[in-house]
Amino acid sequence: IPKVIGALNNPVVNLATVENSGIEMQLGFNERIGDLGIHATANLTTVKNRVTKLYRNRPQGNEEEHERIEVAYPINYIYGYQMGGIFQNQEEIDEWRLSNSDPGNETQLSPGDIYFNDLNGPALPEDGEDAYLNRNPDGITNGYDQTYLGKTIPGFFYGIGVNLDYKGFDFGLTFRGLGDVQRINNVRWNGESMVNGGVNALTSVNGRWTTENPSTTMPRAIAGDPSDNARFSNRWVEDADFFRLQNVQLGYNLSSGSTLLQKMHATNLRVFTSLSNVFVVSPYSGLDPEDDSTPTTLMFGINLGF
Repeated sequence: IPKVIGALNNPVVNLATVENSGIEMQLGFNERIGDLGIHATANLTTVKNRVTKLYRNRPQGNEEEHERIEVAYPINYIYGYQMGGIFQNQEEIDEWRLSNSDPGNETQLSPGDIYFNDLNGPALPEDGEDAYLNRNPDGITNGYDQTYLGKTIPGFFYGIGVNLDYKGFDFGLTFRGLGDVQRINNVRWNGESMVNGGVNALTSVNGRWTTENPSTTMPRAIAGDPSDNARFSNRWVEDADFFRLQNVQLGYNLSSGSTLLQKMHATNLRVFTSLSNVFVVSPYSGLDPEDDSTPTTLMFGINLGF
């Protein structure tokens, strides 16, 4: 959208028909055993998201965010190349060249470079007027071969809460999590791409491919990356499921008839401490699978009423 029209953001577009389905469940438990009160809740929500209609079934996407909207897939799924493997010797490269090409990225192919899967080709007349690609390999690795790499909408969410109270003391735990979701690890992408010498690389690049260390996961280091090993692919996509202890809280309430409250002419007094974002368990290798900037917070407080 031209900036001269005065609109700083792109307009909302009635672009697609999307179907969401799933279930929601919640369970609760409340019980008193003498002076001990037990209160617990658990909830689970599942989500199946699917695009059912687009104009002429033509996919739409955000190239910068590597997200795509396409019929029969979750909305804004992660889209890119699929890593096939790493050439270990010249013989493998020669064999690959017999039936494959990667235009613009193959003139300096060497052992230690990545090859990417050839999945699709341009649409053929027999594919129909609205077809945008042919889902058969054509021997050329290019934009037609970018594919589904993961989804940005979790397949399920859940939470668990437990609260105990005993003679004025109270203690609470809150857990939450989600699953069946993926995320782009931009820190790894920047730190392991080995494209620019001025970038502070991650120590994991010490395991890169060399003749003495024939890695199958980390390509060679080469100035300028002539084979485009660092292009966006499933190398940079990770599962982002997590289980988080969101909050722990401990408190004490003075009884209404206490001498201290009477002296203060107060009706109630509660002191407490809480710790939020205590820990997270996740296969994601970054700082946090949900938000890298989420802090761990320790808080003390007093609630006083008159």
